[in-house]
Amino acid sequence: MTLNDHPHRVTKPFFTFGTITLLIIMGVGYAFGITRLILGLGSVTNLDNHNPWGIWIAFDVACGVALAAGGFTTAALVDIFGRKKYLPLLRPAILTAFLGYLWVAIALSFDLGRYWNIWRPIFNWQGNSVLFEVGMCVTFYLMVLCVEMSPSILEGLKARIDGNEWGAAVLRRVEKPILTLYRWVRIALPFFIVTGVVLSFMHQSSLGTLMLISPTKLSPLWDTNVLPVLFLLSAIAVGFPMVILESIYANISFGRNPEMELLTPLTRFVPWFLGAYGLVKLVDLAVRWNTLDLLAQPAATVSLIIEIMLGILAPLALLLNPAVRRSMGWLFFTASLIIFGVVLNRINVFLVGYNPPYSLRAYFPSVGEIAMTAAIVSSILFCYRFFVTYFPILPGYMPVSPEQLARMHEERAKTVTPFWTWMIRGAGIVFLMVFVLLYSVVHEEAISSTIRTVTEIQRVQAARPEPAPVTAATAYPHRPTAYKNFYLLNSSALNSGVDDYEPVGFAHRIHDEITGGDCGVCHHRYAMSEDDRVGEDLKALHAMMEVRLGGPCADCHDDMADRPPQSCARCHAQPGEADDPSRIGLKGAYHRQCIGCHEGQLKPASAPTGCNDCHHPWTPDHGRLVSLGAAPTPQDVTRSCLSCHPQVGQDLLGTAHWRWQGFSPTLAGYEHRKDISLTLMVNNYCIAIAPNMQQCAACHIGYGKQGKDFDFSNPANIDCLVCHDTTGTYRKDPLNAGLPAAGVDLPAVARKVGRPSRQACGSCHFHSGGATNAKHGDLEPVMANPKPEFDVHMGALNMRCQKCHTTTRHRIAGMSLSAPAVEGRVECGKCHGPTPHGVSGPLSRHLDDHVRAIACETCHIPAFARETPTLLRRDYSQAGQDRPETKDNLGMPAYDKRFGALTWGRNLTPVYLWFDGTRHAALLGDTIDPSASVVLNAPVGEKRNPAARIFPFKLHTAVQPYDTENKTLAMPRFLSDYWVRFDWSGAIAEGMKAVGLPYSGKYGFVETRMYSAIHHGVVAAPKALGCTDCHSTEAVSCVRCHQGAQGMDLPEHRRKIYPEVKQRLDFKALGYPGDPAQVGGRFYLTLGRGRPTR
Repeated sequence: MTLNDHPHRVTKPFFTFGTITLLIIMGVGYAFGITRLILGLGSVTNLDNHNPWGIWIAFDVACGVALAAGGFTTAALVDIFGRKKYLPLLRPAILTAFLGYLWVAIALSFDLGRYWNIWRPIFNWQGNSVLFEVGMCVTFYLMVLCVEMSPSILEGLKARIDGNEWGAAVLRRVEKPILTLYRWVRIALPFFIVTGVVLSFMHQSSLGTLMLISPTKLSPLWDTNVLPVLFLLSAIAVGFPMVILESIYANISFGRNPEMELLTPLTRFVPWFLGAYGLVKLVDLAVRWNTLDLLAQPAATVSLIIEIMLGILAPLALLLNPAVRRSMGWLFFTASLIIFGVVLNRINVFLVGYNPPYSLRAYFPSVGEIAMTAAIVSSILFCYRFFVTYFPILPGYMPVSPEQLARMHEERAKTVTPFWTWMIRGAGIVFLMVFVLLYSVVHEEAISSTIRTVTEIQRVQAARPEPAPVTAATAYPHRPTAYKNFYLLNSSALNSGVDDYEPVGFAHRIHDEITGGDCGVCHHRYAMSEDDRVGEDLKALHAMMEVRLGGPCADCHDDMADRPPQSCARCHAQPGEADDPSRIGLKGAYHRQCIGCHEGQLKPASAPTGCNDCHHPWTPDHGRLVSLGAAPTPQDVTRSCLSCHPQVGQDLLGTAHWRWQGFSPTLAGYEHRKDISLTLMVNNYCIAIAPNMQQCAACHIGYGKQGKDFDFSNPANIDCLVCHDTTGTYRKDPLNAGLPAAGVDLPAVARKVGRPSRQACGSCHFHSGGATNAKHGDLEPVMANPKPEFDVHMGALNMRCQKCHTTTRHRIAGMSLSAPAVEGRVECGKCHGPTPHGVSGPLSRHLDDHVRAIACETCHIPAFARETPTLLRRDYSQAGQDRPETKDNLGMPAYDKRFGALTWGRNLTPVYLWFDGTRHAALLGDTIDPSASVVLNAPVGEKRNPAARIFPFKLHTAVQPYDTENKTLAMPRFLSDYWVRFDWSGAIAEGMKAVGLPYSGKYGFVETRMYSAIHHGVVAAPKALGCTDCHSTEAVSCVRCHQGAQGMDLPEHRRKIYPEVKQRLDFKALGYPGDPAQVGGRFYLTLGRGRPTR
């Protein structure tokens, strides 16, 4: 070391105009950063699900890591290859690397959605994750840089003590530990330098590996298997230019002479590294030349050319000139070009070349992102100024006195013996080798574990049901013969890579209606020949004919049967095919088209956008996953389920299916209550649940629910099998509080669990009310596997119950008129929209006009109980008589001693009432008027209520006991009382005592009425009600309202679909003076209302 290059502190003032400007920029940027931390990424950035990273990752992280490469390249040159002449450049290079990595970590914290979890990878190793490897290497290298920086920090603290500067009094108390630490750091420093080089090689290349996991999103111009090598070579190539630029810039800023005697010879290494990087890059492009389409993305191509020309070729040519290497200005310019090229490369890879296939808009950083990036850069410059001002970093030109030189020699002599020096270094080397070995073991174990898991899942995967056939629609006017109502997207092109999910259903007719008949919304290109797999853009094709697309295609095209729109699979198959590598595959095309359109819907949109909204994974066979003893209890089975699904158990404890209560927004008078339980409601089937819990709990999703002492907080009592059984062998004991029936093989059922099926849901809902289809009328056992004509959703489309009754954390949408809780509404319009008849010909507008006043079920469920009879009346006043138990003409019991006289019906026409979605309810203890029929759950609604529509209902009547003195409905106990002794007074007394209600001892019988809404058994359009099924024949005439519609009346307009029903709707009972088609609907003053709005 010469006398004039010992590291020293800059003597210029710290606070200048420049540092104050940096503070202002930092303040503005970090204000955006704090906003992001508090309000989330969406409040500051332009990031979304398609563009999960932006300038914070591309510039702050990727570029920051690359530009900090000067630290490990200079350390390797000086301490590994022994070029000690460059020692004065080491500390500035280490400082630059330290600050770069420190702010990379800070920038990453701002970019992470859950920044508070940034520490977790340290304790949760994932050896086959590239991102984990990058994170761990950056973390450890930052620690190494802290050690490499510590000599400068410790020397600065010692200088403050020696110079008796500010803080010296405090520092003198720890002077000895500072000197001891300094000696130990100097001994161990070589180990950390080697470690730093190894770690840098690992994560510099892994940043490139990170982008290889998204080949369909990264432009082919940069998507190459040698991307990790290119990232590493570019980092090495930019290391020395970064040191050169930093040295020249710092010396100019502080008014010092540039260190050209060091920088000029240092530049001799740069062409070799830059040339190696350029050679590999150009050779790679040449090898892949036939797969590149330079015109597919012109902007990306231009950016690549600039990256190569200005970032590689131009500086390489300049550095070959000795005059450039000796000139400070030219050297600064050349180094800037190299740095620009590497920065542009990272931006190209992470931003320019990154094209997510489903994005609606290109990403551009927001003002907040740019301000935050400027703050990060300003922070690095500010901290650089701080460290060089207060710590010996830069080489100096101040002479060193003989006394100072002697003290330096004395400090070097105060060190440990060579034996302990090499022991410490050896321990460091062993530690490094152990770390590499440990990481290798973790990596291999992670890969083998993944392979093992995938193999096991493939081996034990449950048998998959045969997909439902594609269902053809009715022949609609001006639609191609291939037009279908419903498709299953199950092409081999979708499942060639992985087949982990059930096929996705696509309702063609619904989308046709939503787009207004504009086929070009989805079918946006048209291939002009058999071998054409690109086609012409429809908008451009029509523009050449001076036609602007918009509106129904059938308005112009009456030849769609011969020339139908071409399907997506016409062009799209596998991604990256040889004929056009830039063409996305069929899966990508579906996602781009579907999600892109769905996300553009007005909020709140019913169109699904989440992955789980459309895709449900196949359920694996649980044979290898379930481990139970020879005779497990039902609770043992549940505990086994909860061992893998603990959160599901907690979720289910708050649901209405478990608690039989919840929010009741549709219960008139109790809209804001959540304590109205099913056990508080009175019905006219089994009359009351509370005193008969042992029997009624057969339909509870739990074990042992008998009374008030049941523990609703214990998830072990949940009956998982009742919903998830796929064997069809699971049964509950109807008289044992919800416990399984004797003889059920619980382990066998548990090993074959799956998604709830219609049969599983029907095990309770098909049999509620005391007998099969007794209560609802529209929930018949045939619904488990109906024919298409029986129910179009479940029969033709094979839809599960959950398709309409959507679930969120086991909360199931739907509403029953006999249950209080509602966890979501099921509405036809969520799928079909407000105008579902758009392709039904000339009558479509009139049919859509009906939707405002008539429920979809009214026309599309013309009858209920079409196969299994349903109970219509139960007369408890005749129960308990010793008379023969006879059957009616339907084969159903006409008398049962337990229930009295019974009336059944089949293939019934519903009762039609106005219904606005709310209803009244009779609760335990409510006072009644026995002089009239008591309605237990009257639907709310009437003609003047704009929220009400005409709905179909089943009406069930009963004659049931009541307390004649208290005027309250009686709650008899059946199982252990009335059905044993057939004593009404005693059974009522026990039941009323059980529910805590007074009983006068006197009872009588009163007639009650109860409604059940009809929602199932939906028929297809051709079997829905016709105009004259409700309206008079005279009212169905086009010319009566439309004077220019002569000749448009068709015979099918006046044809009754169900002529056996003489009068379906009682218009006077609904509030009309006559047929509304003749006297006017509820929202119109005159008949000549014109054309209904779309």
